[in-house]
Amino acid sequence: MEEQLAAVLSDADQLQAAPLAPGSPPFAAMGSGTMSEQEIRRREKEQFVSGLTGTSMEEVHRVMLVAVFSYLALKLTIHQFGHGSSYLVRVPRPIRWLLEFAFLFAVPNAAVLWPDVLAHRATLCAAFGLLVAVTFPRPGSLARMPPSPAQMKEWARQLNDRIKPAVTVYRALMMSLTCFAILAVDFHVFPRRFAKTEVFGTSLMDLGVGCFVFSQGLTVGLKQGSTAASPPSVWSSIRRGWPLWLLGLGRVISVKGLDYQEHVSEYGVHWNFFFTLAALGPIVVFLDRWVRWSDAPMAAMLLIDYEVLLAKGLQHYVLTAPRTNLISANREGLASLFGYVAIFLAARHVGRTLASPLPTVSAWRRLLWRTLAPQIALTAAALWVASTAFHTDVSRRLCNAPFVLWTVVVNAGMVALLVLVDAVVFTDSATAAAEVADAVNANGLVVFLGANLATGTVNMVMDTLRVPDATAVAVLVAYMGSVVLVALGMSRMRWIVKF
Repeated sequence: MEEQLAAVLSDADQLQAAPLAPGSPPFAAMGSGTMSEQEIRRREKEQFVSGLTGTSMEEVHRVMLVAVFSYLALKLTIHQFGHGSSYLVRVPRPIRWLLEFAFLFAVPNAAVLWPDVLAHRATLCAAFGLLVAVTFPRPGSLARMPPSPAQMKEWARQLNDRIKPAVTVYRALMMSLTCFAILAVDFHVFPRRFAKTEVFGTSLMDLGVGCFVFSQGLTVGLKQGSTAASPPSVWSSIRRGWPLWLLGLGRVISVKGLDYQEHVSEYGVHWNFFFTLAALGPIVVFLDRWVRWSDAPMAAMLLIDYEVLLAKGLQHYVLTAPRTNLISANREGLASLFGYVAIFLAARHVGRTLASPLPTVSAWRRLLWRTLAPQIALTAAALWVASTAFHTDVSRRLCNAPFVLWTVVVNAGMVALLVLVDAVVFTDSATAAAEVADAVNANGLVVFLGANLATGTVNMVMDTLRVPDATAVAVLVAYMGSVVLVALGMSRMRWIVKF
């Protein structure tokens, strides 16, 4: 593994420049006299996100926990305004939007930029909400449990609803962190250790790619439930995914045509994440039609088979082979499909588990502790065995077993904790799900596409490597605010774009 890593990083080491300080002039390495200023800046930006090794799993977990505590603080804050029509009447809609934006978007994203300040003190978010709840208790708050029988019935109905508040918030949080990171990574204010790793290692952005796939699988599992419906044909699945294929093709053309910076070792020369999302559907449909195993065993067997292939030479090929044809040019994207399909199947298993109706709130708490928690612990144990006993490092580029297991553990744990918040803190149907989160999820792919376009626009009109941190933060706040406002506007006008 060390030899392969050295071979992969050798070119990056030769091209690696010293870190650029905000306001510094363009460097003149690589013969600036023969290159345009645009070409120089493109190479600088490519080097800025190349050759990175990431951070520890523990630091990534602390940042993710901030999002859970922020959701808890939001629900406890809502308690203090009262329930249902009382909350809607007493709190103007713009203030409700600002509250939700602050707790579900601003605080988690701020923890990414300043992890030493926020991520290490994530419990402060929960402590603040608990302090407010205890100091100013209202009917239905934690300080006056249990709720009335009618409230308990409504509470159980919420948890059994196919569109669960916790899952809505989870998907919005993942979209928020993803959209934020794809632009923030181009500024110096974004910690380099959270950017995508070159070959092996763990980072927040590495996890974000897996989170996006997990979110899709979770949603499919919740929709399908425990019933085994007849899967569509593979060709039908390919046709249904035409918008994603088109978006992937459009990204290839725009990146090549505009000479936009790209990190080829992520997915390949032509492949990109839109193609990965488009390919997942047909592959999963094929497995459903011809393998007919349940999701968890199928994901496990797929991972084992993939690890065998990696050990037999596929890993060496993916990391070191020359790009001489269409397949070798896009080998990272093609090979990583094994791992992403496994993530999707594991997420669908979690979704189907949560889709099963239960009669009481207590039954939901038992489901979390007796079913989901042991499964997450078993997956974490498998991750430990793969990383420690077999000395296999996490690699997003390969999407190998440790990366898949880590992604599943973090995301399943996040979902379980958010559902636990809903199973501990009651808010009635009028305030159960955040309006901002609903709006972002209603047009999730449009929001993601818009964020990508906005990221490209900012990079074309601004030299992000020489922007002071204060300016970068202002740009990021305006960017995230615009993303949320567009989503809210589409939701208010009932513009729902289905793919």
